[in-house]
Parts: sequence; structure tokens; C-alpha cells
Amino acid sequence: MEKIPLLTLTLTIAFFWHEVTGCSPPLGWTPKPMEVILANSAVVVYGKDMGHTAVLNDSMTGDLIADVDLQIDCILKRDERAVPENITIRGMPLVGPCSDYRKVFYLGAELLLGLDRVPGGSDDAFIVHYQGALDDAIYRGTAENLAEAGKVCGLQAGEKPIGKTGDVSAKCRAAFSTNCISISPAFDPAQSIGNISTVVVATTTEAPSKAAITFQLNLILLTGVLLCNTLL
Repeated sequence: MEKIPLLTLTLTIAFFWHEVTGCSPPLGWTPKPMEVILANSAVVVYGKDMGHTAVLNDSMTGDLIADVDLQIDCILKRDERAVPENITIRGMPLVGPCSDYRKVFYLGAELLLGLDRVPGGSDDAFIVHYQGALDDAIYRGTAENLAEAGKVCGLQAGEKPIGKTGDVSAKCRAAFSTNCISISPAFDPAQSIGNISTVVVATTTEAPSKAAITFQLNLILLTGVLLCNTLL
């Protein structure tokens, strides 16, 4: 029996794997609770989208990466460095193959964000925090989301950013509870607090369908057949 070259086998498997998985998350993946993702961010802020500057706008693919200007109303958590009122989220992929964040990031949008510092960057330079590859710290700045975040120990700073005149908004002040609940990265979603929004609001990925699962099983079978063909 003629053997199939290893490169051909690899490319075949890669093609079928891409066709099956597409933008679907891995089997068994469950979104982490909002509190866990925010608690593991270096900085957590509530603020308003003040506009975007395109870094990459690919007319062929539709991909759009932009720097997002954010005006901070209040800080729920910060590191040891200063957080100014006006910051920039660097290199935010607003539109990609599997997501469209324009439903969340738009001029005037109120946002609750977990952020990390840009390595070696200035005090006003941030990137969105990711918990693993799929869970991002991007939430709508609703009173409900602020209230849920405000119940968590470590997310109750309620500070004004540097340069802000006047006090923080009543919406932000109302979010903080007199008591707080400690959580850890191993936080059990079954112990979640209240009515937590655990779904990333901007992604367009969906759980694999039954047809996709069946196709994955067929792919495993195909892989085994091709592998045996190669080794024999």
C-alpha cells in the first residue's frame, strides 16, 4: 500500500480541524465569572469610550485594530502606579475573524473593564486583560455589572483617577457594598454571587453543535486511518 506523505497527512488534518472548529470554543469550555476575571486584572475601571484611532483597517479581511480612548469615572482596583483620567487601550481588535466588539466599543459607550499595563508603557497605556485565551475582561458599564463587581473584595477602591475634577458619579458610588466576598482564581462558578453575567458580551462564538461534535468524531477516525496508512 502506498504511504501518504507526512506533510500531506498534517495538512489534511489541519484543514479538517479548522473546518470543524472554526470559531467555536473548545468542548467543555465554560466562561469564567465576571468577578474572577476582573479580580485577576491589574486595574479595573468604569468609564466612557471617547473615540478610536485605527491602527490596522484591512479592507480585504474586514479586520479592524484600534487604540481606544477611555475617560475614567472611577477606579475599582489599581496597582501601585497612577491611573490618569484619560487613558488609551492599545491595539484593541475591534473586528476579527470570530468577534465584533463594535457592539460594545463605540463613542459614548459606558464600559466596565479589566486592564493590564502595556509592558514598558506610560501610565496611560493599557491593554485588555485576558483570563486564558477566551475570557476577556470587557463588560458593559451597567449599574447591575458595577453592583456585582462591587461585592468583591479588592474591587471596592472607588477612587478618582488622576486629573478628574469633582467626585465620581453616583452610579459608581452606589455600586460598592459595605461587605465584600473574597474570591480566588479557582473560584467555583456554582458559588457565584447574585445574577452574574458570565458571558462575554461581544464575541460571536457559539458552542459546538451536535453536527460539529459528530464531525469531530469522524475527524478522529479519519486521523487514525491516515496515521495507520502512513506507518504501514
